[in-house]
Amino acid sequence: MLRRRQTQARIDDAALIRDFRESPERAAEAERCVRETMLAFTLGAITAEERALILEILAFAVPPLPESLADPDRPPWPADSP
Repeated sequence: MLRRRQTQARIDDAALIRDFRESPERAAEAERCVRETMLAFTLGAITAEERALILEILAFAVPPLPESLADPDRPPWPADSP
């Protein structure tokens, strides 16, 4: 029950940040929340679904993936390498 409350608090915080007026403080808090979300997922504190929900809410602050990670079916080396 405590874990569910903590996760809901993360989601609510993300929504509060998203709905706040655009400002440098909002951007900084959103970026901090994105980093904390990724760390919480890595440590097993939240599920992939919970991570995806939070990152969807804060999509404006999520940096784009490197090209090699954005397309997991593509090999990480250039196509013309030997």
